[in-house]
Amino acid sequence: MVGECTGESFECPLCAKPTQKMQALHMYLPHFEVLSKIDSEKMADKDFGCEECVSGDQADTFCQECVMNLCAICTRQHQRAKATARHSLIEGTSNRTSRIHRAQYCATHRNCRYDLYCEDCETLICRQCACNEHQSHNYKLPTNALVDRQRQRVKDIVEVLCTRLLDGQVVQKTLEQADAATELDS
Repeated sequence: MVGECTGESFECPLCAKPTQKMQALHMYLPHFEVLSKIDSEKMADKDFGCEECVSGDQADTFCQECVMNLCAICTRQHQRAKATARHSLIEGTSNRTSRIHRAQYCATHRNCRYDLYCEDCETLICRQCACNEHQSHNYKLPTNALVDRQRQRVKDIVEVLCTRLLDGQVVQKTLEQADAATELDS
């Protein structure tokens, strides 16, 4: 569990030592993009709700600059506001997967990148989520989660192969016995 969550440091979930600048960790996570893509695919199967307001209405557009889904009312407000009037908005929800670039960033804490993988919820979380919503959950670094998942897949494949090998050996022994019995009869 993450002990002390501050802006500049946190307690490492593996070694329990204070670790500085979590953002730098992403440079050393070669498989983070894979997990992000998996998370994106899961998100693509869901209906998008507006991320700007509390209405819960379905999103009609996606703002590329804000990396946010917007309902019809928020889209109109977005287009009228001086700060966001020139943002690029993508209409419709037909090509969802190509629009999901936000999977690297937490939907709840928009300025935080996903840093951990929650094993209980089977999803990527940021360190703020780890301190709040997922405080009592089990989580680990995304690369460790990916390694564990791959390790389990390899174990499952080895188990299937061993079963097939044993079945093959039984069939081979049966054929050898049948062949030996045929030779004795001749």
